[in-house]
Amino acid sequence: MKKIRFVLLALFTCLFLSGCGEEELQGENVYNIYYVNNAETKVEARQYPVTGSDEAGILRELIACLSAVPHKLEYKAPLAMGFELQDYSL
Repeated sequence: MKKIRFVLLALFTCLFLSGCGEEELQGENVYNIYYVNNAETKVEARQYPVTGSDEAGILRELIACLSAVPHKLEYKAPLAMGFELQDYSL
């Protein structure tokens, strides 16, 4: 009887914990933007839905996103850290 209770408790715990976490956006207009953490020890991906419709507009929007300070101040934008984008092509 104790084993059954333990298994049921473990099952319910797994079900409840699976609902926690960040919501992932889906779709073809969602891109991952990679930021550097403040300790500069790792890179974190954040999903970003673009509003542009053409390739050039999407690219400009993503470059601007890489230059802007993220909403969470625990991350740094790569292009705001002294890096410079020299060129790009489609």
